[in-house]
Amino acid sequence: MKLHRIAALLLRHWYITISSVDRLFDIIFWPVLNLIVWGFASVFVAELTAEQTVLAIFVGGMMLWSLFDRSQKDVSLYLLQDFWDQSVYNLYVTPVTEAELFISVAAFGLLRSLLSFSLLVALALAGYGFNILTIGVVLLIPFFIPLLLFGWAIGLLITGIIFQLGSRVSIINWSLPFLLQPVAAVFYPVAILPAWLQAVAYALPLAHVFEGFRAALQGTFAVRDFAVAVALSLGYFAVCYWLFLWFVRRSRKTGFLSKQ
Repeated sequence: MKLHRIAALLLRHWYITISSVDRLFDIIFWPVLNLIVWGFASVFVAELTAEQTVLAIFVGGMMLWSLFDRSQKDVSLYLLQDFWDQSVYNLYVTPVTEAELFISVAAFGLLRSLLSFSLLVALALAGYGFNILTIGVVLLIPFFIPLLLFGWAIGLLITGIIFQLGSRVSIINWSLPFLLQPVAAVFYPVAILPAWLQAVAYALPLAHVFEGFRAALQGTFAVRDFAVAVALSLGYFAVCYWLFLWFVRRSRKTGFLSKQ
């Protein structure tokens, strides 16, 4: 692993971003749109129930979800850029390793995730008087770790599948997170779900993260939820990273990459 190659890849991602209006746009547009929609919905419900915790659950949940969504999409989008540019073969004949490629997109995606999250913090405070940071750094920030890890894992899995089947299945990059959201328990406790779906939810780190978030709103650090979320996200990341490597190397052997 060479740092200068990772630095070169980071510079490459930077040039792709600043030369693409849609990549700059999606740092702001979708997070802000979600904040507006869920923010107004939360204000309405809060007025009906006279409980400010409703606002915190909806807006805070959406803000945390954006971290997962952004980290997942950035890993897969930057790795798939060469498919859309029809230059996959050009990259993979270089000495760049899969590990270097992942580190570069993960680091760049982390920066974009933090920028989007910071913007949401400022807008939520200005627009709705909600400051997620008042929940407590110690109670909340640790849950960022499994969110980002699981986002990277899903991004790698999606990329690996597309390396295997081609860009015609790239729709899963946008659809898979929405399929996970109902069992992620972002805006409601896992107990609301039917019993069979609860088992599915608890098998994912997302549900434990958002259960921990709601516990943090009550001033409690959910140690068990945090430990399980980290363990699950590490497990998923290890499996998805291995699958990503296997898919890419298999594509090289079969000559699939040379056709892209």
